[in-house]
Formats: sequence, structure tokens, C-alpha cells
Amino acid sequence: MATKTTKKRRFKSVVWHYFCKLDGGKAKCNICGAELVSLNSTSSLRNHLSYLHPAINLNGTPATSSLCASSGKFSYHYPSITEDIDCTLPENRFSDLNAKLDELTSTIKSFVELCIVDLTPISLLNGKGFKSFCRKLNPTCKLPSVKSAKDILEKLYNANKQDLIDCLKNGEHVSFTTDAWSNFTNEKYLTLSVHFIDEYWNYQNRVLYTYEVKDQHPRKDIATEINDVLVNFKISCLNIDCITVASKLNVDVCSSELGYPMIKCIGHTLKQSVMAGLSIQTIHKTIESIRQIVSYICNSEVATTAFKEEQRHLNLPTHPLIESSLTQWDSVYFMLSRASEQQLAILSVIQNDSILSSEESVRLEISEKDWKVVEEISIALEPLHLASTVICAESYPFSSMVYPLVKGLVTIHMKPTEKDSIDIKEFKRKVSSILSSQYLTISDNEICINPWVIASALDPRYKQIKFLEEEQREQTWNHVLGMLTEIKLKHATDSSSNLEPRAKRQKSSAMQFLLGDFYDLGEQSSASTEAMFKQESVDYETAEETIIDEARQELESYKLEKVVLNAGSTESLNSLQWWKSHFKRYPTLSKLAKRFLAIPGTAVPSERMFSVEGNAFHQKRAALDPDTVDKLLFMHDVPRK
Repeated sequence: MATKTTKKRRFKSVVWHYFCKLDGGKAKCNICGAELVSLNSTSSLRNHLSYLHPAINLNGTPATSSLCASSGKFSYHYPSITEDIDCTLPENRFSDLNAKLDELTSTIKSFVELCIVDLTPISLLNGKGFKSFCRKLNPTCKLPSVKSAKDILEKLYNANKQDLIDCLKNGEHVSFTTDAWSNFTNEKYLTLSVHFIDEYWNYQNRVLYTYEVKDQHPRKDIATEINDVLVNFKISCLNIDCITVASKLNVDVCSSELGYPMIKCIGHTLKQSVMAGLSIQTIHKTIESIRQIVSYICNSEVATTAFKEEQRHLNLPTHPLIESSLTQWDSVYFMLSRASEQQLAILSVIQNDSILSSEESVRLEISEKDWKVVEEISIALEPLHLASTVICAESYPFSSMVYPLVKGLVTIHMKPTEKDSIDIKEFKRKVSSILSSQYLTISDNEICINPWVIASALDPRYKQIKFLEEEQREQTWNHVLGMLTEIKLKHATDSSSNLEPRAKRQKSSAMQFLLGDFYDLGEQSSASTEAMFKQESVDYETAEETIIDEARQELESYKLEKVVLNAGSTESLNSLQWWKSHFKRYPTLSKLAKRFLAIPGTAVPSERMFSVEGNAFHQKRAALDPDTVDKLLFMHDVPRK
């Protein structure tokens, strides 16, 4: 009887060109070494190649066969496959992402990265349009679930949160900004950001927490929430120097409930003062007249064409007119400045009967007096606009600029002159009144301990503090000297506690211990002991005087240090770069500088994200739960590596 021979099973699927069969229904990837379960299907193997090795063409043909060392079975491979395919995971902006999340696929990580960078809701995964788009890019692409993406976001958040906690441990003092904002559906949020200067003299600002504020929540609940965040990030209240706030609610919370020193945001105060000045009846009426004219010309094709022709005819700059926004006062400045520049062209259009009807001509009529107000208010707004530009343009919005900036505006630019009209004088008085009430109405005893005044003294750009009176300057420097001496004494005390005492007391014998006061020490021994204690007291007083002298010398040397820019440079001095190159010369004073220069003068650092992005969470984004909003904004603010 003929014996029946069994044929060896051949693997027909192309995926076996990249896998070798293992025992127990498993297969091993020949590229990255991953082991996968493959019983009766190769779907998991195909998905692995599609997700982690997308450069592989699964429609290719095998070239050679080789033996799999682990199982002793044959498996097909492409020659030099590792030379043609990048087997490493894609680079990510988070430094340790691959190390911490190496078990996650690159597809899910890339999608979460998209959500973080573009502040996109994770529910985009369920969108039909997004799924269709992904299939167009890769027909075999299998999108992850929303839960998988949220799990990765959670792991990323926890990992980077721990990194920030470790970083904050190294800094002795930190400052905060806090501000309220609303999304598209008018849901209110409160964002808390931390600011500090690291050991390399880099200014760091990070979003800590974004919290949804309910209308029924009293101030105490907000204060409790902020305190919980500080505990969560292991920030000691003793290390908090200041909180820069914007809204009235935040001012009340910080001053009455939290008890931390508070600085009013210069950006919001500047806006408040300008809007108060622009509300003067005559000025407001003139602005509305110009706004109507500009809106008509910009929205009428006939008027726009006629305006451009008049520009060419009158040889005026071919600049378009600018419409103003009701919420942005600087747009009013741009509108008035451009209208003043194009006055002749505007008048030629609105006085042309062939363009405007009689009713429109009456509605858009503007007097010569109004044009005079336009010119004057444009000139008055120019230094205020420049101040706003400086605040927003600063890479590091230090509080050191606040006092000199306000003092310059109030005493120079907003001081009424004889040439000013009655309306402009009233405008300047209103602006000056609000700025002065917030920053300049400080007693001589308080001004020397004010955080932004101390920051100005420790900023090499303003260290002459010329904006203060002579007596105020002296008091400020005395306060700085006191803090400097305190740091030196503490350092000396900490150092001496780690050293052996210079003079040791005489060891007592066994009999001396047993007899106590009955033991006769002798007059000579008692006198030497008393002399030793007196000498220790004298030595301590001498050491303290030496430390005070050293502190005074360090401070005087800093005050006399000449600060100059590079020859031909028009750029502003970078205060942190200056301290980075001089901290060894002023080792103790630099600690104070690092502490006070970290205090932001404006809430722009935490607010810029929401003003630039617009209302970041609108329509579908507004459906995000507050916890996801918090994590996305936290990760969005992680600096790129």
C-alpha cells in the first residue's frame, strides 16, 4: 500500500515576507522584532505593517527565502529591506514621548499631536469627512478610537505635568498670571499660568490649569480651586511672589481670599483708561461719524472705485481705509490716523452728488471742527498705541517696565498743553487719572517695597530708577540692601551649620559628670570658659558686619556698572542675557533679580493664546468637557524641543 505523503503548507499571503512563524500561533516581525498573535488570519499582521511600517508595499513580490532562527521555519524577506525602510518611530515634539509611550502606535500619537497643536476636539475621529479624508490618503488606514486617543492624551499630560513639577522644584520663587475668558458659547473659564526664570536664565511661562467657572460659584470657590492647583503642582505658598491679574473678580479673589501680593495688568489698565477717554461725548460723536463714512466707502463698490481714483488724482498714498472694532481701541487709532491721511480723498467722495444721494450726504456730513478733533485725537493716541505695542512685543513682559512706562505716559505724553483743545485736555486728564490711581498713588513708605519698583531697580535698563524722587530712590536701594543682606546671612548660617565648631568646649571627665557642682573646676578653668564664650560672640558680630559690608559693596558695584548696547545696535537690551553674563560678578544680587524679573507686568502671556487663537473652542469644540480643555491647553503650551 502506497504511503500518502503530506505536503508542507505554504504561506500564500504577502505579509509573510516580513514575518516569521513562531510556535503558539504567534508571528515575529522581521523589521522591528514585535511578536503578534496570528491564528487563522493575517489581519493583525497587515495592520502592524500599515501602522508602523507604512513604507512597505504589500503588493510587492518576494525575492529570496531565509530561515527564521527562532522557529527553524522558512520565511520570505526582501533583500536589504532595513536599508530602504526607516524602522524608527516618527520624531515628536515631546522629548521623552517615544520612551514613555513606546507601546502606542504612531498613528494614534500623530492624531493626538494634531489635537494638541491645532486645539482640535478628539471627537474629530468620529467625523465622516475626516474618515473619508484618511481613506483617501491610505485606503488601509484604520483610525483609533476616541478612548485610545484620550488615553494617550492622559498619559502625555501626566508625563509632562511631572516634568513641570520637577522643574519647579529647582526654582525658589514663582509668579502667576490669571485671567478669565469665554468660548463661543459664552462658557466662562479661568486660566492660571506660572512664570519663573530657570537656572540657565531662560524666562519660562506655562499654562498650569484651565478651570470652568460657573456663574453660581462664589469667590471662595475660585480661591479654593486655585489653592488646590498649587497643591497639585507642589508649589509652596512661601515661594509665590506675586499674581498679575486683569479682571475685577480676579483682583478681589487674589487680594481678599488668597492673600497673595497682586499686580494689576498694565495691558488691561491701559485699555480701560483709553476707552474712558474716548467716551467723552464730542470725541465719541466724531469717532462714530468717521466710522460711518469709512464703512460706507468700504462697502460700496462705486464709492471704493471713486476713492481710489481720487487717491491717484490727489497724489495720495494708495492706502485702504481701516474699519475699527468696537472692542479694540487701537483699531480706532488706526482708523482715525488713516482717515486723517486720506482726508481730501474722503471729502471728494462724500461731497460727490453723483455717488451719494441727498439723504446719504446729510448722514455722512462732517464738519471742519470734527476733522480737527480727528487729527488731535490721532496724535494723542499715538504714544498710548506705542506703549501697547511695546508691552505685546516684549519677549518677556517684565513688571520692571510698568512703573517707568506709566510715569512717562502720565508726566510727559498725557500732560495737557496750551495748544490742546478742551476735548483733548479732558481726554488726557481721564487717561492720566486712571493710570495714576492704579500705579502712582503709592506712599513713600510703600513704594520702596513695591514689586514692580524693585523689579525696575534690578533691571539693568532702568536701574537708575530716575522716575523716582531722590528720597524714594534711597529708600528703595536700602530695601534692596536689606533683602540682599538677609540672603547672605542665611547662606552664611546654612554653611556654618554644616561645619565643625572652631572652638570646642573642654570634655567633662567621669568624676565631673558624677559630682556635678561639687566638682571643683578651679578659677583658671572657669575664666577660660567665659573668655571663650565672649570671643565667640565677638566673632559672630564681626562676621555679620563683614557680610553687611560685602552686600553693600556688591550693590554699589551693580549701581555703578555701565550698561551699553553693542555698537550700532538699535535693539532693546535683553535683561536676562545681561544677567546671564553678569551673575557670577553679582552672585547674591542675581538671585533677587531672578526672583523679581520673573513677575510679569501683564496678563498677556496667558491671554495671548486665547486672543490669537480666537475663541479656541467654538461650535463642536464647545462640546469638549472641561477636563479635556484643561489637558489640551496644558499640552498646547508645552515648549517645542
